[in-house]
Amino acid sequence: MKSKMTYAVVLASAIGIWSLAAPASNAQISSTGPFVGTLQESFEGFKDFVTNLPTVFEPSPASVFGGAATLSESNVNHSLFVFKPSTAVDFRLWSSGPDAMPNQGLQGMGVANTNDDSIFTFSGPIVAFGGYFGARTGTNPLNENQSVADPATFAISFFDVFNNQVGATQNWTYSRTGFADGLLEWHGFTSTSAFSKVVVSSPNTLYAYDNLQATSVPEPGVMVSLIGAGTVGGMFVIRRRRRQA
Repeated sequence: MKSKMTYAVVLASAIGIWSLAAPASNAQISSTGPFVGTLQESFEGFKDFVTNLPTVFEPSPASVFGGAATLSESNVNHSLFVFKPSTAVDFRLWSSGPDAMPNQGLQGMGVANTNDDSIFTFSGPIVAFGGYFGARTGTNPLNENQSVADPATFAISFFDVFNNQVGATQNWTYSRTGFADGLLEWHGFTSTSAFSKVVVSSPNTLYAYDNLQATSVPEPGVMVSLIGAGTVGGMFVIRRRRRQA
């Protein structure tokens, strides 16, 4: 029985079952390198509204991650900006580069109003979220009277289905002033407790993102099936090893 329980717990951890995870307030948020999630969003399917006036910005809330989530703004309606460099539909990052460069495909998403959060609300529990981010920094090369902080600061917070914050808010800075290439940089996070809402912000400046990844928790029925199959397999291995011994 002990071997059976041990195998089940190990398997549960491996496939992302968080029944033994800490409460939301005690959850641990950890940085992680680039990963391919079970859900992905590169914004390639979004229409370029800028060239179809008078509608300039992407309507909000917008369906993202293949319908598994919605994207909305916190303060100003219609500040989501689908950008596509080299087609006059660009998203200027000033000192960090003339145009924000999509990480995947030809276009990305930007937020064209300061102090406006991007809110991703998922229909199911998520345990990892990441993507490529960049923000406007320094001085406007076309107008020296316009300037923002350099580096820019990002903040990302996670919330559960009851709107309780999961773990601590994560912060990082962005500046490509030394390169002025407009590249977006990866930032990803995993949590020991599932979340269903992600809030991204970069105060006092405009920001952009692309190639977002999220990892969802398997459905309860799938998890039970996996545990059952895995446990049987584990017992088979254990029994086989005993026979060999």
